Formats: sequence, C-alpha cells, structure tokens
Amino acid sequence: MFSETWNKVMSEVLEFQNAGKDTWYRGQNNAEYKLVSGLYRKKFEDINTYAASEITYYQLFNRMGFTYHKENDWNLLFIMQHYGVRTRLLDWTESFAVALYFAYTNWDFKTHCSVWLLKPTRLNKKELGEAVYYDPEIKYEELIEDVYNLGFKNNTLAMYPNRNSTRIVSQQGMFTLQGKAGIPLDEEHNGDLFNDGIIKRIDLGPSLRKDIENYLKLCGISSFSLFPDLDGLANHINSLGYFKTRELENQETQIILSSQASV
Repeated sequence: MFSETWNKVMSEVLEFQNAGKDTWYRGQNNAEYKLVSGLYRKKFEDINTYAASEITYYQLFNRMGFTYHKENDWNLLFIMQHYGVRTRLLDWTESFAVALYFAYTNWDFKTHCSVWLLKPTRLNKKELGEAVYYDPEIKYEELIEDVYNLGFKNNTLAMYPNRNSTRIVSQQGMFTLQGKAGIPLDEEHNGDLFNDGIIKRIDLGPSLRKDIENYLKLCGISSFSLFPDLDGLANHINSLGYFKTRELENQETQIILSSQASV
C-alpha cells in the first residue's frame, strides 16, 4: 500500500492537472535547483555570448553528427537538447511518472527531490498575449546569419516540438525556451507564476523513497522504457540487482535436493 503522505502528493498533482487542459512536468533530483536551461547554467557576461555559444554548439553538432541525425533547424536543436548539449531549452514531459523517474534518478536520498508542474499555454499567454504553444516565425538556420538575433523573447516560452527521436517519443518530451531576461523560470514575471497557478513545485522527502519506487514500477517506468536503445537497456539490466551467480544458484539447488532427499 502507498503511504498517506504519497496519497496526498497524488491528490496535489491531480488537483493541479484538473485546473486546465494541459499540464507539463519536470523532475529534479534536488529541490533546491532552479528552472534554468543548460546553456544558462554557464556564467557568461551577456545575452550575446549565450547566443553565440548556442550557435557554435549547433554548428558543431550539425557538421560532426550529420551521419547520425540528418536534421536541421529547430528539429536539430530538439535532438541536441535530448542528448545533453547545452541549449536554451529545458526538458519537460506530459507524463508525471516520467518526471518522477528523473527526480528519483541520481537522488542522494538525503535531501528532497522535486517535481515541477507547469501550465504551458497559460505561461505563453503572459508573454504572447494568447494561450498557444510558441512556434518560432524565423527558422533557426536563418538566425545564424545574424549571430545576435536568435529571436530571444524576454521571458520563457513553451514549445511543442516535433518528436523526432525515439527518446523524445518515449519520454513524451516537451520544451520551454528560456528568454533573454536570464533568470530562472520560477522567478520570471515577478514570481507571479506561482500565485496565478501556472507553476507549482512538489517536494519529495527521503521517507517517500519506497512509494516512489513502487509507483514507478507500477507504471512500468525504467531506463529502458525511457531510453529505448542499447544504452538504456544496459542501464536497466544493471539496475535490477537481483541476478544470482551460477555458483549461488548451484548452492541453492544442492540445499533443495538435500532437503527433498531427507523427507
């Protein structure tokens, strides 16, 4: 059975989810972490340096990895993000269970981890004036011609990407695109996103570890289900932890045979 505390967590999630047509989730293995994209975690001097850096990463990934991806434009940026290249994108998912997996993974079980909840189109209404997903009007590769004109908006926007890799499909991946204000999403709009019910953070303490493990198992979530490739399979097999050595199996077999013979 799940604990009463876990049931309360699930009630919070359900309440937020039911308060609008769309909800995204993001898991972080430390509740102290802010909602900051990988690129913005680097300490550059100004927005121009961030823009130039992202373009450099884009060009290198495109030229050196074209045999493996054969993508371009924003679609390539989506793949870059899912494979760990630093971009302005921040990963989200439409699945609470998927977000919970990423909160649990590499959690030290001493501090709190967290799952963030987001109303993406309501977030966009703050910046765009209408509750829609952000669709860049300018192609990414056209922006490369002007290094410092990457179409940066002031605040973060939610994007519905083309799911152009098996990882993005399996993880039900979504993205927010961080703006030029250079501050975490949870601090944008003077912190009003919390009061307006657009974002919410749920902290999960070490006492919930078993509940989380049981919930993920119940949902069929594993490294292989979210990373459907050989790397994901290898990590999944290594995490099982209950394979017995042939020597141990032989010892157990001998014990069983001995006990049967004495009956």
